[in-house]
Amino acid sequence: MDNTIIVNPKEIILVKINKSQGFYAYIIDIIADVKPGWWQVKLCPLIPTSDFKLPELVWKLDDHQIRGSEFTMSNGVPHQLFKVEFPKSFESNNSNKLSDDNIPIPKKIKKEIPSYLRLIK
Repeated sequence: MDNTIIVNPKEIILVKINKSQGFYAYIIDIIADVKPGWWQVKLCPLIPTSDFKLPELVWKLDDHQIRGSEFTMSNGVPHQLFKVEFPKSFESNNSNKLSDDNIPIPKKIKKEIPSYLRLIK
């Protein structure tokens, strides 16, 4: 393993379980643990649930594990983290980025829609 940190805040990673694809997760935050060389990684697995709520997990990982080394969890099942690389065209295409200020609104919607609600005191 090289020294590239796989786990960075505000990025998406792939968590492989038992050497096959497991799930994708969004890294919320990383803070230093009390134990030197260990980190508390707050992540949100991107797994659909029946109630549409995204759970938040906190994993304690050491320096090697956040760089992609294999580790075991729950009954010795191997886990490994991988960086997700997005295509360059997706990242560098600034002209198509939308924000609240430049969302295109069709001309038909720009007309004021009359309200049929009345204020009752």
